[in-house]
Amino acid sequence: MDKCTLTNIELINRVEQELNKLIETGGKSFTMRVPAQVNNDTDLIISELLTRFKISVKAALIISDVKHRSLEILAEACKVDVEILNKNIKLDDAVLKLKYCREAIEKALIQTCT
Repeated sequence: MDKCTLTNIELINRVEQELNKLIETGGKSFTMRVPAQVNNDTDLIISELLTRFKISVKAALIISDVKHRSLEILAEACKVDVEILNKNIKLDDAVLKLKYCREAIEKALIQTCT
């Protein structure tokens, strides 16, 4: 079977039009053609919209999880000892802490991208 060639916006508009027709006709406008018309058949455009929506939801969940894990890793890696902060730390110590934090950030990015 052919693949739907509509853009996301075109698909949304097409499904909206089709739903309006279904409401106006009491469902009589529902179409399932043979051979199938992937950009026009009611069942196929609704199915395509659902498929794309599922993919976008999964992608959003993955991105959210990666961000959450990255923040946890960074928070742990970049912890600064409160006692050291309360004292007058030397500039060299601060530079070392920043270098360690930078390395931790790079490591976290590698972990989240693999």
